[in-house]
Amino acid sequence: MIEELKVDYAVLGAGLAGSILSIQLIDKNLDFITLDTKLPKASLKASGLYNPLVFKRLTKSWAVDKVLNYAQNFYSSAVENSNEFFYSYPLKKTVLNAEEINNWEIKSAEAAFNGYLGTLETSKIKGIKNTSWGNVKNTGYVNLKKFINQVHENLLQQNRLVVCDEKPDIKIQDSSVIISHKNIKIEAQNVLFCDGPHVVKNPYFNYLPFKLTKGETLVFKSNLLCEDFIIKKHFFIIPIGNHLFKFGATNEWENLHWKNTVKGKQLLLEKLEDLIHVPYEIIDYSAGIRPTTRDRKPFIGTHPKHKNLHIFNGLGSKGVTLAPYYSNQLVEYLTAGAFLDKEVNIDRYIKYYDHE
Repeated sequence: MIEELKVDYAVLGAGLAGSILSIQLIDKNLDFITLDTKLPKASLKASGLYNPLVFKRLTKSWAVDKVLNYAQNFYSSAVENSNEFFYSYPLKKTVLNAEEINNWEIKSAEAAFNGYLGTLETSKIKGIKNTSWGNVKNTGYVNLKKFINQVHENLLQQNRLVVCDEKPDIKIQDSSVIISHKNIKIEAQNVLFCDGPHVVKNPYFNYLPFKLTKGETLVFKSNLLCEDFIIKKHFFIIPIGNHLFKFGATNEWENLHWKNTVKGKQLLLEKLEDLIHVPYEIIDYSAGIRPTTRDRKPFIGTHPKHKNLHIFNGLGSKGVTLAPYYSNQLVEYLTAGAFLDKEVNIDRYIKYYDHE
């Protein structure tokens, strides 16, 4: 027997983007269903770090002034038990030479960096080789596995989540979209695609210039390493509890598969050995593919032809920070006619669309 549902919105994908968008729909008391698949999720492989800076040139992350505070408030109140997945941690960035010290001092004196750049210091940190640091404010991480599982549990309790073995079939009609999977048939007025890196196989939005990035990380254990800070040198060391630490991530734009490589493992171990001087045990390696974009900004908006198809994707390595603010903006755009920021609106790439 086929179960038939009618909803105003169907969210396709329940990783970080789809989970957060689902929370926004609940908060607005909207009629929706979320569909998840068993395809790999980039967010379950990610570190979950939130950090307001780009250290390569010591600049602020794009849009951080408006998205970071919103994100922190969102994670602390969006679902129950936030203390089990949302962690505020100070970050210490290695400062390696006089040029970096001078640049830090100049930037930290600018009003634009208030709340982000802290003082420079020379200090020993248990287990770490380096002793010169720049302090960064408003940093921490979200345990994305715990967060997403909590959202899924809430959705299941409200009968708002359908888990599919594979991608469901989609048929576009004049005024709605039919989504079918086994014994379930859903008629939705709008479909919100949150399919992460799998968007490259999405026939409606694969015209957009994604530039997927593979990242490899490792988890290690050390009883002698300080757990009080996030440490950044080449990569990040993030304390995740019980003397466990996450380290990474690498960047690779070719050979995009979900498995670790010898090259990636070697690079991670080389950089870890350069940073710490205490014994450690490797617990796990993992690899994921991030839905990054050519201009490093999200892809949000409505399909050029099919006006009941929408996308919320391309959040990349800053997804933890960007997703709460822009999911809210998308919902306001769909329900109240609000404008999308031009920097994220997919209309900026209309020239890439091959009209049917």
